[in-house]
Amino acid sequence: MNVLALRPGSGGSLLGLGLVADQTFRPVCIVEERAYAVATLIKNMESGYLSEVPVWDQIETFNSIPWSQQVDFIIGTFVDRGLEDTTLLESVAGILKQLQPERALFEMRSEVLKQRESFIRICSQFQSMDFQVEIEEISARELGFTHGRRRLFMALTRNTQGKPVANPRTQGLERSVRNGENHEENEGRESTRQPTDSQQDLGRIEGILQRFPHPPPPRDSEAWTEVLESTPHLSASLPKQADGQFRGVANGFSNRLDRLWILGGDSVPLMWKTAYETLFLNKPL
Repeated sequence: MNVLALRPGSGGSLLGLGLVADQTFRPVCIVEERAYAVATLIKNMESGYLSEVPVWDQIETFNSIPWSQQVDFIIGTFVDRGLEDTTLLESVAGILKQLQPERALFEMRSEVLKQRESFIRICSQFQSMDFQVEIEEISARELGFTHGRRRLFMALTRNTQGKPVANPRTQGLERSVRNGENHEENEGRESTRQPTDSQQDLGRIEGILQRFPHPPPPRDSEAWTEVLESTPHLSASLPKQADGQFRGVANGFSNRLDRLWILGGDSVPLMWKTAYETLFLNKPL
C-alpha cells in the first residue's frame, strides 16, 4: 500500500504502520516543514529505519500531480497544528481530492472535541468528499506506557459501505476532556526538577552569560570555543536548575527548543499500530 505522510515529525507514524502484521506499507513521499523534524527523518532514512523518499517542505504548496494514482493511503499528524486551522484543513482536503486515496488516518489531540464547531466542520468537510468518518481515542498508558499521552485518531474510508460517523466506543469523549486539559497526560509527566550541586557552577555560567547573553551564531567558531572552554559544565552533566539558562541552548543543543516541540507532539508507533488495527483491519478496500 503506497503511503503519503503529512507532518510525520520524526517518523513515529510510519514506524507504527510497519508494526502492523500482514500489511505492507510503502512510503512514497513525505510532507514536513519543521526543520528539526526533516533533519531527523533524513537521519532515520540514512540509518535504514525509514525508506528513502522525497520530502516536500509545505502542505500548502505540495504538488499532488506527480503522485496522481500512486497513493493508496494518506496519513497525517496534526497535534501542534490542528485541522481546526481552516487553511490547513482546506490544503489537506485539496490533497485528498487530487490523489483520491481509498483510506486516510489522521492523529489529533483529544481536546479538539471541545471545539465542537471546528470538529463538526472537519467531519463535514471529509463527508462531503464521500468519505466515511470514524474516530477512536487511544491512550498510551492503556498500551503499557508510563506516560498518559492521549490522542484522537480519525479514519477516512471511501463511502462504499456505510458506518456511522461516530464510533460507539468513542461516544462521550467530549465529556472526558475537561477545561482543555489532559489530566492523564499531566499525571504521567516527570516531577519538577530539583536543584543539585552548589551555586559554584551557576556562578560560572552567569559569567559566560554576561559576555554572551545570546548564543553566538552557529559558524562563530571562536566564540563557541570560548563558551565551551570557559564553561565545561555546559554538557549533559549541567546542574538541572541551570537547564535553559543560556537562552535557547541547554546541554549543548542549539536546536533544543525545536527538538522539544517535535518530541512533545510526536507520534507513538504502537498507538498508530493500534489505531490502524482498530479502525481498518479486516475491512476490505
